[in-house]
Amino acid sequence: MKNDYSLCEDILQEEFQRQIMRANILFLQQHSLNEGELIGLLEHEGCHVSISRLAAFDDLEDLLLNEKVDLFVIEDSHDSLIAYAQKLLSLPFKIEFPVLYVMPEDNEWTRLELQNLAANHIIFGPQTMHNLASFIDLIILKDRYQKELQTMSGYITEATVVCEKDDEGDFVFKNLNKVFVNLEGVKAETLIGKKVKNSNLVFGLKNILEDMEEVYEKQSAIHMPNYFYIKDEKREWCDVYIYAPNPDQVSVISADLSEIKRAHDKSVQSNRYLQTILNAQHHIIYITDGEKLINTNQAFLDFFECDTMHAFIKSHGSVCNIFEPAKEPFYIDTNEPKWHRKVADNKENRYKIRIQHHQGIKFFFPSVEVINIDDKEQYVVVLTDITELESEKEKLRLLAM
Repeated sequence: MKNDYSLCEDILQEEFQRQIMRANILFLQQHSLNEGELIGLLEHEGCHVSISRLAAFDDLEDLLLNEKVDLFVIEDSHDSLIAYAQKLLSLPFKIEFPVLYVMPEDNEWTRLELQNLAANHIIFGPQTMHNLASFIDLIILKDRYQKELQTMSGYITEATVVCEKDDEGDFVFKNLNKVFVNLEGVKAETLIGKKVKNSNLVFGLKNILEDMEEVYEKQSAIHMPNYFYIKDEKREWCDVYIYAPNPDQVSVISADLSEIKRAHDKSVQSNRYLQTILNAQHHIIYITDGEKLINTNQAFLDFFECDTMHAFIKSHGSVCNIFEPAKEPFYIDTNEPKWHRKVADNKENRYKIRIQHHQGIKFFFPSVEVINIDDKEQYVVVLTDITELESEKEKLRLLAM
């Protein structure tokens, strides 16, 4: 059996991976992309996806009522892309997910028109499948990071640099955006046309010159989701994406993730602290939303002889599935899957639960506290073992008879 610390770390890591690395991608109508190859490449990037198609644009609202979308990909001609962007803006509801417009070739007028229509993600021209997969992976991750930061009243800004090669074969700065200029504390004109290898930048662009060279030669994107550099003697984290917008240029996009990284580390520490408190209790404790498990303590895992919460879910589904049938009043069984609110609202009633165990039937007294997380109800359930008490009561009943 693992110790409390490593067990907690496993649970948190599994939950983090399950939430962050799974995505649903929606494609509009027919497209030329090989879905199987794209899924395989995205999994190689660490993003596990499912892909679905939208038969008609007018069906989007109905689909969103039943499915969660992490990215909407629209691949079509220039005029059609503009028409779809206009339709998205005219919808009676707000789009909460990013949209990627795939253009058959570069057209400056179309790009500007799409940007005017609030299109943030545009890719054009013939793309290798690996390049497209990396770009899609970056969009999905950036969107999730952005939503996570918004809950902390923050935002993500992307520092963008475009480089070209000079006559000597060295990368020189072709274009910089305002975010990059502010990050470095320099004026754009002092860098435009200068060699990257001669620059002394905080972001450490020289450290990824070999990666830029590889992208330039192979015309294949590189994604570095955990790139860091030192600024003011402090480590800063960012998600770096390097790709070739055309055969003569290399672009570096950097999304600042330092706030998220520190907030995540702090959250992990808090969760470990809370998990240690839970594991110190000898009663069985678990947290649920009424349908699925969210967390458990060590006593829960020991009782059901499972190494992790996910092992229990794989074997049993939910906790109420293992309650023994009971006809007596105040007993809860599998016929009451949403019993948590009833127990929480009627604390004066002494409800009971039977659970089949390898040592025989065990009896428990449940107590439930309701908590609200992100406006959704969750239940902290404590099961107190009253098997010995019930056994004594049965002995007294037999003696009385």
